Amino acid sequence: MNILMAWELGGGLGHTLPLGCIGTQLEAKGHTISYALRNPKTAEILKFNPDTQIFPAPVMGVQKPNLPAAYDYADLLLIRDYENAVRLDSKIDAWFRIFEEVQPDQLVADYAPCARLAAHIAGIPSHTMGNGFLVPPFCNPLHPFRGGREPDALLQQNIEMRLDKTINATLKRYGKHDVDRAIDIFIGGSRFIRTVEELDAYQNRKGEKYYGSITQASGCLDPVWPIAEGPRVFVYLAPGGPFLPLVCAGLRRMGISTLVFAGSQAASQLSSVVGPTINFTKEPVDISKLAGRCDLVINHGGNGTLAGGLAQGIPVLIKPHHIEQIMTCANVQKYGLGKMLPGKIEEDHFVQTVKSILDDEVMHENVKAFAIKYQSLTSEGVSASIATVIDAADYSE
Repeated sequence: MNILMAWELGGGLGHTLPLGCIGTQLEAKGHTISYALRNPKTAEILKFNPDTQIFPAPVMGVQKPNLPAAYDYADLLLIRDYENAVRLDSKIDAWFRIFEEVQPDQLVADYAPCARLAAHIAGIPSHTMGNGFLVPPFCNPLHPFRGGREPDALLQQNIEMRLDKTINATLKRYGKHDVDRAIDIFIGGSRFIRTVEELDAYQNRKGEKYYGSITQASGCLDPVWPIAEGPRVFVYLAPGGPFLPLVCAGLRRMGISTLVFAGSQAASQLSSVVGPTINFTKEPVDISKLAGRCDLVINHGGNGTLAGGLAQGIPVLIKPHHIEQIMTCANVQKYGLGKMLPGKIEEDHFVQTVKSILDDEVMHENVKAFAIKYQSLTSEGVSASIATVIDAADYSE
């Protein structure tokens, strides 16, 4: 089969990495794999085969950044201008052009809602995949985003009515039948939840399988630590803004051996905090090699690094950027696996928080228990499980 792996929304490596791992497993089963990625450079960073067919994904991005936070997954689509027929149709047509070139028999969508809509119109079977937040419980009404807005049933009903109206109008323009509930196109059907229950943004999910997290890929670097006494900290934070330099300055001040994964664009930003206790790398680090060699992981709450650190028995310190990270972080704190930093912090507060985690024996026991519970869930095993289901899917009439 020809299988297209798609990613539209979100950032970092946390979408391309699992798609690539599953794609590799599917290739080993004899399928032809192509990719449509929001940022094709992520495939280069992760050392995809240079002969792999990779397209830039058409993206329905936010057009009005000052709108209130999304209430639920349907609202997340409306905020991305799905009610703009001209713009939506242009993105659907762009996906059709990719479909025409790839001729996919199946689509695997990791946070790629417009790709799933285009696949529905084109009659291409599709799967949705992602961490818990990206594959919300399929219930009516939808599960609201925790920490977004106050509960408002009337507002939520209106949001879904708007989405139903705009998607059914879109289907009509393409000569397709109406659907009873539009959100089914985006989150229904075949679903792969690539996280574990404790890290699911939506708690108390019923009747669905957690496959586990995909946190590493072949070709990632072994961690190389500066020579320094005491604990070690791994940092994976987005460059830009004041937080990454603050973290590096605080850890340098503490004399902690620190490994920072940051892109090349961060070099000038971090020049003032370079020191003998801090190593920087532009290449992804093999999270599985942190076990027994690292005492704390600091990141924004992306599921790959977060789950990878916890799976190695390492507590986490999270500085969330987005609602999904805030929701996940609430669970991390609930289960005593780490802490969250507030919106604005000073270096002294950061230093004290790091010290409190390193000294927290109860937290370390909680994280150790988490790692033992999920020790059988490897990235390769999770990828293989998902690939097996996709391989076995038979959509022939």
